[in-house]
Amino acid sequence: MTGGLLYKMGNNWLIKDRGNTSTFFKLTWARIGLFPQGLILTPLHVGAGLHYDFNLSNSIESSLNGGLVISTDDALNPSLEFNYLIAPEVKINLGEFSIGLEYSIRTFRDLTGRPTARWHYISLVIGGSFGSLKN
Repeated sequence: MTGGLLYKMGNNWLIKDRGNTSTFFKLTWARIGLFPQGLILTPLHVGAGLHYDFNLSNSIESSLNGGLVISTDDALNPSLEFNYLIAPEVKINLGEFSIGLEYSIRTFRDLTGRPTARWHYISLVIGGSFGSLKN
């Protein structure tokens, strides 16, 4: 298991509002992660989530998103690997500030395609909200 620094940008769109609880569609259009095992880049990722309001400015949300991932074992001497990534995330929103955790897994394969190693990634997600907010 390893930890790293992750930067991502995206949008959420409200699907259904049920008072304090709402569901949303999530589009993460850029993600860059720096980990001891290398660099992770992801173009467009899609997902869905659940948002729960505690009060007018504080809430918690959980989401699941996935898509293509481009990774390398060595950021200074890259040999790119293309794969898919599925990442669950839990965030606490305090006004326009958010903090949370994201989990993902990466499987390394040899030339024949057999799995040789598996890394579990836990990322600390710190961010903010811009534009209109539901909470």
